[in-house]
Amino acid sequence: MASQPANARSLMEIMSHVPTSNELTTVLLDLNREKNAQARAITLGALLEAKLESAIYTKLIPNIPKNSSERIFGVQGILATFSAKIEMAFVLGLIGPETRKDLDHIRAIRNAFAHAKGIISFDTPEIAAACDKIKFPTRKLFDSYKPVTAAEDRYRITATLLMQLFGSLSTVAKDPSVSPKWLPLLQH
Repeated sequence: MASQPANARSLMEIMSHVPTSNELTTVLLDLNREKNAQARAITLGALLEAKLESAIYTKLIPNIPKNSSERIFGVQGILATFSAKIEMAFVLGLIGPETRKDLDHIRAIRNAFAHAKGIISFDTPEIAAACDKIKFPTRKLFDSYKPVTAAEDRYRITATLLMQLFGSLSTVAKDPSVSPKWLPLLQH
């Protein structure tokens, strides 16, 4: 295998960095001010993928050697893609079939924004139709809730809530006696 230039390795390290809770909060606040729908969609999708990766780590052996972690989650690893991470989370029992579908819709929408050659938005009919397929916000999460109908809101709210839920899985992994009432939401 050919060695990579130092700057390519640095860029890969940046891409594989999973944000801390404080970093995530800062990015989410910045995204709320962002006017570019493509930037919001791509960034939210990338952050959600990173949190899904962290959730998968909770099911793996502790202190995985760096070279093993790289072969699993690295650029050419077996779980390098968002799609592969979704599938692994499903077979590990971290998520159920409905959450899996929602993640697949978010992945497809994120990819559309990332690879579109022209200008698209959440109002683009194909994007809005794909967002309508996201069912997470229509689940009864609280005693009183208002249905989420706007395409971007479905995408944003689902991505943000799933990030928080995946982030909370580390608490459950550390103390299996903790069984939060929200856990079934992921396994739906």
